[in-house]
Amino acid sequence: MLTRRLLLGGAAMVPFAARADDTYPNKPIRVILPGPVGGLIDIAGRAISEATQKDLGQPWLIDPRPGANGIMAGQLFVAAPSDGYTLFLTVSGHLALPFVMKVPYDVVADFRPIAMIGISTALLCVPPASPAGTETAPARICCPSCSRSNTGSTSPRSPTRDCRPACRICWPTVSTSRW
Repeated sequence: MLTRRLLLGGAAMVPFAARADDTYPNKPIRVILPGPVGGLIDIAGRAISEATQKDLGQPWLIDPRPGANGIMAGQLFVAAPSDGYTLFLTVSGHLALPFVMKVPYDVVADFRPIAMIGISTALLCVPPASPAGTETAPARICCPSCSRSNTGSTSPRSPTRDCRPACRICWPTVSTSRW
């Protein structure tokens, strides 16, 4: 038999029961990528999505939007609702865009980084039998005025941060035995 106290208690619990079903995420998450299908950012996004959607219980919808150095993808992200269901997976070069071209959004104010996914390095490669495969050849090929292979670093305290003024590109000394 239902008593008045039981009915009032049940009615008081209805709002809390509704909130329990409304936990984030409760629908698929769209991840906008500023690169083409099969590109590095696409591969990273898909790898992350596989693991993350298992933990969250919702699929990640990978949305590659190549073009205009990522500006088109950035515009799409900025125009999306700020509900947490649209993410933007990009590279740190995104912050440099206003220095080289006009960007229709603020790369700092309109984006809030929530996780660093990884660190990437660009490599200049040659076939193993190439004469450019020696330790000093890259400097001679790309900076003929260099007499040695320079090592570059972005660390402000690195003793090798400053290369010779004649060289515009700093080449790390790489032992081919490591490859």
